[in-house]
Amino acid sequence: MRAAAHGAAGTVAALALFASGCATSPPAPSQAAVGPAVPAALPARFTEIVVPDFAETAPVPDLALGRRVADELAAGMRGVFKGTVTRGAVPSRPGMGGASTAILSGTAGLAGRAQKALLEADLPKDGPFRLEGHGLAERKVFVMTLDLALIDASTGDVLWKKPFRETRVYGYAQEAPESALADLLPVFKARIFPLLFGPPRA
Repeated sequence: MRAAAHGAAGTVAALALFASGCATSPPAPSQAAVGPAVPAALPARFTEIVVPDFAETAPVPDLALGRRVADELAAGMRGVFKGTVTRGAVPSRPGMGGASTAILSGTAGLAGRAQKALLEADLPKDGPFRLEGHGLAERKVFVMTLDLALIDASTGDVLWKKPFRETRVYGYAQEAPESALADLLPVFKARIFPLLFGPPRA
C-alpha cells in the first residue's frame, strides 16, 4: 500500500516538474512558421555579371530606356555583388563567355496614358495644379515592365527568369516619362536584388 502511495506521489511530482518546465520554456518557433529562406537566383560559382543594354518593347523618344535600365541595374549591383559587374554586349554565341560569368539581360517597356479622375479625393488639392471642386481632371498613369533573364555565359542556359511590373500615377497630365523612370527604377532594384543575391545581411 505504501509502495503504491509512494509511486503515485512520485508520478505527481514528475508531472508537476514537467508542467513547470513547460511553463518557463516557451516553444521555439517552427521552421514552417518562420518560412524557409529563398535561395539566391545567382549561384555562388559566378564571379562576374555582364549587363548589356535591354531591348525596348516600346521605345520612348529621347529616353534611351534600355540603356538607362542597364546602367542603373549595373550600378546598383556593384554595391551588393562581391564580384565584377560589367556593362557590355552579349556574347555572339553560347560558350563565348567564361564559366564563372553570368549575363543579366531582358526587355524594358514604359508606357504612359492619360486617365480621367472622377473622385474628388483623387484630385490635387494644393499647388499650381489645384483642381478641387472641378469634379473632373486628367492624370497621367505610367506602367513600366521589365522581363529579366539570368544566363550562364558558358552554355547559354537560362538560370532564372522573371517578369516585373510597376505603376505610378501623377496628378499632372503632362508628367514626363523621365520623372516616372526616375521614380520607378529604385522600386525595381529593391525587388530584383534580393531575388538575385539573397536578402540583405543585417
